[in-house]
Amino acid sequence: MANRVISIEIGLQRTKICEVDYKKKNPCVYNWITFTTPEDTFEDGYIRDKVKFASVAKEKIKEANMKGNKVVFTIASTKIANREVTIPMVKDNQIQAVIDANASEYFPVEISEYAITYSILERIITKEEKKLRLSVLAAPNNLIKNYYNVAELLGYEVEAIDYIGNSIVQIFKKQMKAETNLMIQINEQTTLISILEENVLQLQRTIPYGTTSAVQAVLNNECFNVENENEALLLLCSSELINMQLDSYEEEAALTVSESAAEFMDFGKERDGKEEVTNSLSYLISNVLRVLDYYTSKNKDKSIRTIYVMGQGAQILGIERLLRHETGIDTEKLKNLTSVAFHKDTYMNQEEQSEYISCIGATIDPIHFIPKEYISTVKKKSLIHNRKVVLIGSVAISIILILTAYIGYQFERLEKKRLEAQISALSGVYEVYESHALAKEKYDTMKAMYDVTVGYNDELSALIKELEDKLPSDLNVVTMNVTDKDISLNINTDSKTIAAKVLTQLKTIKVLTQVSTTNITETRDEGGNVTVSFTVTAQYQSVPEEDTDGIY
Repeated sequence: MANRVISIEIGLQRTKICEVDYKKKNPCVYNWITFTTPEDTFEDGYIRDKVKFASVAKEKIKEANMKGNKVVFTIASTKIANREVTIPMVKDNQIQAVIDANASEYFPVEISEYAITYSILERIITKEEKKLRLSVLAAPNNLIKNYYNVAELLGYEVEAIDYIGNSIVQIFKKQMKAETNLMIQINEQTTLISILEENVLQLQRTIPYGTTSAVQAVLNNECFNVENENEALLLLCSSELINMQLDSYEEEAALTVSESAAEFMDFGKERDGKEEVTNSLSYLISNVLRVLDYYTSKNKDKSIRTIYVMGQGAQILGIERLLRHETGIDTEKLKNLTSVAFHKDTYMNQEEQSEYISCIGATIDPIHFIPKEYISTVKKKSLIHNRKVVLIGSVAISIILILTAYIGYQFERLEKKRLEAQISALSGVYEVYESHALAKEKYDTMKAMYDVTVGYNDELSALIKELEDKLPSDLNVVTMNVTDKDISLNINTDSKTIAAKVLTQLKTIKVLTQVSTTNITETRDEGGNVTVSFTVTAQYQSVPEEDTDGIY
């Protein structure tokens, strides 16, 4: 149970929850449920009525007998911004700092109101350069905090909050062959388009159209005789209400008339109704085509082999045929999840597996959205967890030591007697010890006198030489202030990227510690030239004590 979590994906019409392994490459699903999202509780990623939703969800989880105390959420929202950036190769624990330093350039918003995170798309290593290609995401703090509040109402601790785009990629890149494919996840209010090449994400876009437009078209047309959105969705999934192309003719529309539909409407009404439902998907299709055109214009030597459809929209009858006709690319549903296991007591058919891709994928390698006010709390919990692990390990080691100590007790008694006899035989060594103590006292006195003459600036020339070697050539050190304890550099350069590189290089100089920067400013002259000015401070490392004569 320790490695299982409750994974939740909330939609406008339906909420999906599963009990699944956490942080495993090939997770196992132990339980799953789907229920109707309470009315007026959800809008574009936000849970508007948290108490109402939590009350229903808690009851459904209890009925399904799901166990666990940690939860993972995956979010689909047009409020989440996504940018692809490339930065110089740095250590993994330094990536967030680089992103935070440049976040205002990535997103033209008030950064303090957003939670910023990232995922590594690709490590680019060539003879000429080493870079990281990242997907950087920004979500409103109040959106992410919204889910923390719901978790508290459910009685769970938040393990992670993931972005739906990352969730589906975790599954998809293990599912496909090493070629270029496009996947379309049609959700209720949004559709996520992702292009992978050799199992590496190359492009991802979210468009604000999903199944809701088709559901509303069915619901608003009297000839379909449905009373609510759930009935409209069920009819879309059981009867072919969309044509094979957007600009349909009467003869083509007649080919897709279903027998079940003909039982309660005449052909003329069904034809018009089908036209309305098909046209409701025109914005979705046109945006798919626009993303395809953009990718092919940038990658003229590459072609997309297959389009895979998943999510709620994949259950609509005829959606594959419509996409195939409009794009000219072979299209099929993504069904069986080959990289996911299902417990022997859990059965999920292929269509259901497709709908749970996001819910399952969120547990593999989530990106961890954390509201700014929760960051210190999360770090504290991590520290407490580490201390608990150390404490448990210490107790276990103590028990082992106690057991082994008793076993060797008798042997040690004999050894003690032997050593006492040896000490008695070597009593003359005391005089040698006294001589050694006197010599060491004289040595310590002379060393103390020598230490007074040693200063940090003795190696200033070598430090300046190392700065010249390691700092980028395209910067200007305006001033350099040196004291007995620290140094400061006032630097001008033309980009924040070089500023970040300066910090990285200074941290590699062994004689310096606590490298930091303040007062970063950016100015632009009349010619449009950018000047980034900043001050770097650092302290000298403690001078190691020398012991050249071997006296201890």
